[in-house]
Amino acid sequence: MNEKDEGNLDQTSANKDFTYPNWQVAMDPTQELAEDEFDVIVIGAGIGGLACAALLSMRGYRTLVLEHHTQVGGYYGSFERDGFLFNAGAMEITGLWDGGPFDLFLKDLGLDKDDYFVRNSYNYTHGGSEIKAFDGVEAFKNQLVDMFPEEADNLRAFFEDAKISFDEWYGELDKFGTILSPELIRALKGESGLEQHMQENPHFADWRTKSWKQKMDDYFKDEGLRDQLNSIINHMSADLDVTPAEAILRDYGFIRYGSFFPKGGSQKLVDLIKEFIEDHGGKVLLSQKVEHILTESGAVVGVETWDQVFRSSVVVSSSSVKNTVLEMVDPREFHQAYIQSIENLEIQETYFSAFLGVDMDLSNYPTMIRSDDTSLDNLFHMTINTNADPAYAPEGMASVTITTLGTYDDFPEREKPEYLRVKRKITNQLINTVDELIPGFKENIIVRTAATPRTYERYTLATEGRCAGLFWSTEVKRLYFKTPLKGLYLAGSSAYPGAGLEQALMSGVICANDIDGWKAR
Repeated sequence: MNEKDEGNLDQTSANKDFTYPNWQVAMDPTQELAEDEFDVIVIGAGIGGLACAALLSMRGYRTLVLEHHTQVGGYYGSFERDGFLFNAGAMEITGLWDGGPFDLFLKDLGLDKDDYFVRNSYNYTHGGSEIKAFDGVEAFKNQLVDMFPEEADNLRAFFEDAKISFDEWYGELDKFGTILSPELIRALKGESGLEQHMQENPHFADWRTKSWKQKMDDYFKDEGLRDQLNSIINHMSADLDVTPAEAILRDYGFIRYGSFFPKGGSQKLVDLIKEFIEDHGGKVLLSQKVEHILTESGAVVGVETWDQVFRSSVVVSSSSVKNTVLEMVDPREFHQAYIQSIENLEIQETYFSAFLGVDMDLSNYPTMIRSDDTSLDNLFHMTINTNADPAYAPEGMASVTITTLGTYDDFPEREKPEYLRVKRKITNQLINTVDELIPGFKENIIVRTAATPRTYERYTLATEGRCAGLFWSTEVKRLYFKTPLKGLYLAGSSAYPGAGLEQALMSGVICANDIDGWKAR
């Protein structure tokens, strides 16, 4: 361990200022390397790892991606059952407006977003009221004004504030392909540069220093409106007084620009990104689980899989931060305070998903139906995949995914008979809920499978199968993309800017930019 890094150890304490790790690994992408040597090794082929590897390969770095599964994609993968196509998790993709982060990334790779995505239609039910949540800000705002006319002026002022703040937050997008946190702005521009940035972007500065409750207190008095707005826009589902307003501002992007669905299955795009990496001199090896990150003298020197060693002075881990720090690295490389901070991190809940092939035409329904007004104890979210793309099922039939919150410890180990009983019980509860909304649904199911938190853990190696990353909280600092160990980067939902496909993508862009010296696009 390097004593100089002790000031950078506690990245999660709200009582300490964040200190940006100041190490940088000097690399020459033109140097000759041995067969087992690489400029950069990326652990995990989720969207964050793939984005990082694609950009670095395009910029001339010899890049290796190691993925434990038999296919790339992670939660962005897809699979087929008896002619029905299902996505593992990617059904609401943001960042695809013209000039958005996902749009810019695809353009960098020479891809057209219209070939891979189609816009979602979305209905949300809360408190007996149905709202078309993602038809744009004006439509959404007007629905709320109709429901709460006495708050009309406040709603208009709130959404104008959100628009300005969002634009300020995404202000460096054209230059770097990602949003920048204040800590990163400080690292790039110095303390005076950060102060100037905050002065020039006062609306976002206000959002990032307040909780969601404080921000709603600034505008709204009607508890019914506050409850309705929070239920729809707060994807974090966390307490109002600890959810950062900044996190809600991110979700505002759903309202403003809508969400998009993977055309032809999400696997189609990630497989193309894999090909792009390989076409630009990189390697993507499947069925290669990284067991250890190798170190010498406080710095990364490579990784070890079950049967091979690969050398590099830079490793980008898009695996869970707990897997990375607590299982892959020799604990002597970190100060105990850092290890403890990682152990204490709270990870968001995971999900249970039922994947159903139905011999029914469901084209009269929205693609997305989300509700907390059902008999289920948890949020109910149904995606009729074929309403976004009919190719997900045979003609006249429907591919349907139903998702609710799941708890890892509620499921026995997969080898135990009790596991299948619990899995079947929850699947039936979800099917019965849909049958109340769509008469005849249950009796027309011809394909049926499901994924528990333990299923997601098996295929993605995410801690307890938790796909949404770390809790955003005003009481906890976000993990950054650098660790105290020289050469070890973090990408994916564990690192800034957080959970979600758009955010995971940007985490990979941030790592690539830092490795490459923050050159403008």
